Amino acid sequence: MNSKKSKTKYHAARTFSTKTGEPEATCYEDGHGDGGWFSLPGKFFSDSGTRETVESVVVAFILAFLFRTFEAEAFVIPTGSMAPTLQGRHKDVECPECEINYRAGASQENPDQNPPTPVLRCVCPNCGFVMDCTSERSRNQHDRMERTYSGDRILVSKLAYEIDEPERWDVIVFKYPGNAKMNYIKRLVGLPNETVKLQYGDVFVKSNEGNKASEFRIARKPPEKIQAMLQLVHDNQHEAKKLIEEDWPKRWSTEPVKEPSEWKERELPSDHVKSGRVRQQWSIDSKQTDKFDFIRYHHYTPNTKGNLGWRQASEIDPQRASNQRASNIEDFYEYNMSMPTPGGLNWVGGLAWVGDLALEASVEILSDAGQLRCELVEGGHFFVCDFNVETGSVTLSIDEGKSQFVDIDEQPDGVQRVADTKMKGPGGYEFTLANIDDQLVLWINGSLVEFDGPTAYAPLDNHKQKKADLAPVGLGACGVSLKVNSLRVHRDVYYLPVKDDYRVSYDTLRRNSNRQVEFKTGDGHFFVLGDNSPASKDSRLWKENPGDRHYVERKLLIGKALFIYWPHARTDLFPMCPNFSRMGFVR
Repeated sequence: MNSKKSKTKYHAARTFSTKTGEPEATCYEDGHGDGGWFSLPGKFFSDSGTRETVESVVVAFILAFLFRTFEAEAFVIPTGSMAPTLQGRHKDVECPECEINYRAGASQENPDQNPPTPVLRCVCPNCGFVMDCTSERSRNQHDRMERTYSGDRILVSKLAYEIDEPERWDVIVFKYPGNAKMNYIKRLVGLPNETVKLQYGDVFVKSNEGNKASEFRIARKPPEKIQAMLQLVHDNQHEAKKLIEEDWPKRWSTEPVKEPSEWKERELPSDHVKSGRVRQQWSIDSKQTDKFDFIRYHHYTPNTKGNLGWRQASEIDPQRASNQRASNIEDFYEYNMSMPTPGGLNWVGGLAWVGDLALEASVEILSDAGQLRCELVEGGHFFVCDFNVETGSVTLSIDEGKSQFVDIDEQPDGVQRVADTKMKGPGGYEFTLANIDDQLVLWINGSLVEFDGPTAYAPLDNHKQKKADLAPVGLGACGVSLKVNSLRVHRDVYYLPVKDDYRVSYDTLRRNSNRQVEFKTGDGHFFVLGDNSPASKDSRLWKENPGDRHYVERKLLIGKALFIYWPHARTDLFPMCPNFSRMGFVR
């Protein structure tokens, strides 16, 4: 492949606001990015020539190796419509209060914006702290220089769809149907000759082929796609000390029952003296062998529409904190919460209830016997995973066996699923239980657990919040001794049901949670969506003028997004240090 190919202009999914409908980025960037950052009062300053030279050499070596194996083309992602899977131009920040790392979009700083607008503030997804993220240390209250980084550099396989057919949930690159000079990147969710329905944040499909119309079925993501698209809601190893000092209620707590709980909580200090975070640890030596003792998650968060974050501990009203009620988990996108002005928040997302959740836990089993139970709640229905510490067996059930799993033909097929695992006896274990797209998925120590039958279940009409949804995640112990070293709650992506008119407000969507939109595809047509649904101008919104289409024709396909070969460098370690943790195949 010649050098011109590696510098192909690429426009990755122009993002938009559902409030304004205006594109947030119309940037064309070459395959190497600009390597710069934004600095007030409005000039771009590039990094040193040394950094650019070294990065170019490293990238050249990587590309030379990969191009020998694949016919591939290199692109850079300028905007955030596919975040968090693929990062556009962004700030990579660490919250000063809870010390969690997250990314905030900075597409408005792209050089083609007229004029480019600096990002001044962003909002932590974990503790709700509104932090300064200006690039000038003298203007930053945290005495930091928060650089803006160009987007992920990726390789796209142009041979992929010459050999195989595109598959649902692939991340694909294609020419924008409204302007073939623009290349877009989205996730493929609708195949040829289908009707696609968006409702409750999920994707439903039915075939248009044949004489007899089929019924809609939920499109379930494969396990590897679920992992890639999960978004963090809370990490109990990153509790903000100031919130605790102001008596803001903690997310994880014991149940308010008559009998005292055997669970013990510890607040562990961070690993450095000036840290503002607290690490929460739970332990139990359960003597009860006939019932479970639970700790449960409640979504007490300062970063909802009613609680617009916080900048100082003095802003937290003690009376409000003591009377704070748990809220529902919503489609909050920290990536979209960057603020170009010192004023109010640019609140995009965070108003639609998300019931598809996952719990990631790290536990240390100290006894030879007993049981550990994980519960996820959606629409008042309880999805349960029981771990038998003595035998290593794991059992899945729904509503105490009142609801059934289904086979591959969606027919009822039993009330439980069982698997033998290595989570047996004393030792350290990590597991993730996910209830996504009407299916339960379990990983133990990073490996997918295979059960004795499909773990999908029939529709339960669980799309309305119930009282039980205010404590949607629980961890229980029965006759077992253990420590819980970390608990992380995640949510699934939520696809907003909008069509053609980007001016549909969140208030309208909230009042009508049953809202649905449908789209049809024909021969050789594909329907695509962005992972960052509130900020993605995708197939839902392309039909703005007569003759516009909601689909991508096969002839417009360029290839399959294959590999993130160069995320922005880890300058926090040393200049131009590769960010190895984000390198890998695009899922």
